[in-house]
Amino acid sequence: MSARAGIALALCALCAAVFAPVLGFDFVSYDDWRLVRDNPLMREGLSAGGVGRALGRPHYLNWIPLTTLSYHLDAELFGLDARAFHATNLLCHMLATALFFLALARLTRE
Repeated sequence: MSARAGIALALCALCAAVFAPVLGFDFVSYDDWRLVRDNPLMREGLSAGGVGRALGRPHYLNWIPLTTLSYHLDAELFGLDARAFHATNLLCHMLATALFFLALARLTRE
């Protein structure tokens, strides 16, 4: 394993260690209730109506199509279990951390 890969894995582990407590949290009251928990389209999972809405118009003044599609996929796979939504979010943060480090390493030729 290269040093870059080792550092990227260590950063992923650090990210997981710091954010692992979210796996025990419920949906937060800021916007999760409107966007996920109480959203009737989420109960359908990944449906044509949900995809059309995600791509076509804002939801509560937010046009966040990739986030909304991710929510629909989570609902399709795991139901409305907040832990699953948080686990997906944690995995996305870990992947973004590793990719950001690897991009910086390559751009700076380090």
